[in-house]
Amino acid sequence: MAYSEEMEMSSDDLVQMMLLDCCFVIETIWSLPPVVGRDMLILENQLPFCLLQPLFDSAFPGQSRELNNLILDFLSESISITTETPSVEKPFHHTLHLFHSCILPANDRDGSESSTSLCHKQNVSPVSFWPLSWLIKLSCCPRDDQEVTNLLLDWIPSATRLTEAGVHIRKKKKAKSFLDITFRDGKMEIPQIQVDDCTNTLLRNLIAFEQCCREASHHVTAYAELIDLLIDTAADVALLQQSKIIISGMGSGEEVTTLFNRLGKEVTIDEPSRNYFSRIYKEANEYYGARCNKWRARLNHDYFGNSWAIVSVAAAIFLFILTTTQTVYTVLSYVQPPK
Repeated sequence: MAYSEEMEMSSDDLVQMMLLDCCFVIETIWSLPPVVGRDMLILENQLPFCLLQPLFDSAFPGQSRELNNLILDFLSESISITTETPSVEKPFHHTLHLFHSCILPANDRDGSESSTSLCHKQNVSPVSFWPLSWLIKLSCCPRDDQEVTNLLLDWIPSATRLTEAGVHIRKKKKAKSFLDITFRDGKMEIPQIQVDDCTNTLLRNLIAFEQCCREASHHVTAYAELIDLLIDTAADVALLQQSKIIISGMGSGEEVTTLFNRLGKEVTIDEPSRNYFSRIYKEANEYYGARCNKWRARLNHDYFGNSWAIVSVAAAIFLFILTTTQTVYTVLSYVQPPK
């Protein structure tokens, strides 16, 4: 089903081949086990819905189940990622576009304006090379040092460094998708994700779709960038595994680190102000930069890390109180001796 290479065939032969491929896809999702579910999400294997939908309607007239729901049910049996069917009907280009829409947050998935329409409203070209436009803005507009820093640095400390600063990183329960990451009051909650070779393929194809489709948001690209920053070494992977955020099907933590470190290479990302996780970057950096949070975290680690340390600190405080009380009574008895 791949049409990326050049083929020597007539238009009629190409149409016939695409129709046969569409019939194969419909037959697969209708009656066969989901052994090729992951292959259906490879960007080069996509077939236009404008062909699939009429063929499905002709093959199964009066079918109560919609093609979109049938495809999503088929994919859910082979891909361990939570999806939600869009409540607002809209045209999809192909299966990968449908799947991408189902992992987006509800406000972006259902009836929200696309990036293209927003660009037209703001009189900005929907296809632009943002680093160049960003440099023009940076050179033409006066900004204070903090604003320049925010533009230059879209960064977050690694998972181990955040933990050392007192940030509690834990698995998010009842997450709607793997993009549902939150940061509040020093607690970062990340949905669980299973990491294996299939995860690598899926994320790469979702990112490739975002890069080539101007209507698509760059949320998966932003996710890959965020996880890449959180995972700097194998120690970060071990920490996320301990928190049950990463379920690894790979050999070692280094392989997981390499996987995420390579996802964002040669990829165009949104400028910091438009990044989907910009609020998490901002709040996490503010929490990480506060000295009192680091002092409190070090105090908890050094003196309240285990039950014996807590008992020792409590005993020391109790002994200090007793010593202070005894000293006060001794001084008072010396200053005001009993009559």
